[in-house]
Amino acid sequence: MKTFRLSQNRNILLPFLILILMYVAHWTSSINTALFITNNLGGSTSDVGLVSSICAALEIPFMIMLGLLSAKYSNRALMMCGAI
Repeated sequence: MKTFRLSQNRNILLPFLILILMYVAHWTSSINTALFITNNLGGSTSDVGLVSSICAALEIPFMIMLGLLSAKYSNRALMMCGAI
């Protein structure tokens, strides 16, 4: 049986590290957004819930729209547009 070593396969290691960094950025952003709304803007916890709900409500239409775009354009073009 062949053993799998994450550190020896760069094709697996690099996307894995990028995924971890993206999730860390997302979690940090979520925590900081709630703190910014309550501490700096003087909002309440219900305002934090409202902002989170708006983000969640917009997520599904954006996923559908990007799914339709991915059928029309290449992944490379979409990634380049997203990076810009």
